[in-house]
Amino acid sequence: MNEKALREYIVGLNIDDLVTLDLRGYGISRIIQAAARQKHGGQPLCLNVARMFMENTKPGDTVYIFTGFVFSPYGKGELDGLTGSALLARALVLALGVKPVIICEDILTAGMKNVLMAAGLNAYDTLAECVGPVSAAVYGVSAREEIAAKQRQAILEMPLPAAMITVERGGRNEKGEYHLGGGANVSHLAGKIDDLFAALREKGVPNAAIGDLGNELGMGGIAEAVKAYVPFGAQCQCDCGGGICADVAADNILTATTSDWGCYGLCAALAFLTGKIDVLHDAYLEQRVLEAANRNDFLDGSGWNIPAIDGTPLDYNLTLVRMLRYVVEQPMQSAGKYSAHFERVVKLGFFSEQIGGQE
Repeated sequence: MNEKALREYIVGLNIDDLVTLDLRGYGISRIIQAAARQKHGGQPLCLNVARMFMENTKPGDTVYIFTGFVFSPYGKGELDGLTGSALLARALVLALGVKPVIICEDILTAGMKNVLMAAGLNAYDTLAECVGPVSAAVYGVSAREEIAAKQRQAILEMPLPAAMITVERGGRNEKGEYHLGGGANVSHLAGKIDDLFAALREKGVPNAAIGDLGNELGMGGIAEAVKAYVPFGAQCQCDCGGGICADVAADNILTATTSDWGCYGLCAALAFLTGKIDVLHDAYLEQRVLEAANRNDFLDGSGWNIPAIDGTPLDYNLTLVRMLRYVVEQPMQSAGKYSAHFERVVKLGFFSEQIGGQE
């Protein structure tokens, strides 16, 4: 352990703490964070996924972002996840020079392209059109299996991505059914994307999942905790008998109070590790993207067409982004300034077990 390793660990904890603040007070964000931390040996979750991207991509590589949750009774996309994915795509372009590909329900693709453009990217229908460096493509997958199977196969025939991540992407349970957090079945609305993610994982594509409840694609990686402690985790409100817990697992799990906040935490970690503060968007861009989502019929989880995330109002989300920028920028600016203090803390060994031999 040295000064660099200690600083990264503490900044990583600070980022995780901010994006898992439990404003509702019902404890779910703490439950699933504890499970994810245990899975990853106690390491900061946002930092872990940021390192996965940095270690497995190079400029020009393709990265897949699976997102989209169409919810009832509206039959429209939930803002949470879609907006975070657009801002994450921007961050990956700025930090790593990759080409993001968004994969979501086919009924969401037009709106998703507009949200990507609000985030500053040029949005296209195919990867072949992404000739410029500030570009992203959007592919749709149907809720009808007979159509989705052909769409999945077409994507599988493309060159493998360098890495992939799911963000608030509805995931099927062990019975093959999709559910909202309250246990209602929404299988008729969900794009049949799970087999595509699973096939790419089987081919060895480095992967991660961002979720806030456990019913999201990839969160099968912490299924034991979701089924044991999350309401409806093991028993949903339909007759499938499978619960809301997603069946497909990702190798790296990142949890947050809302999945968008998990994206912001990942953007913050990428900003810190690359030394580029603007990899993390500012409050102005946050508001622009959320409002663009509303104009494209993406709704807050409350059902209202407002620039809120899972019921958390715009003002708090702007404040969160500002706080994340401070949490990243202050340590970047003070690197080396407190070396004597770092040296003493390292020598006294409190963090030796948590950090181990990281350099």
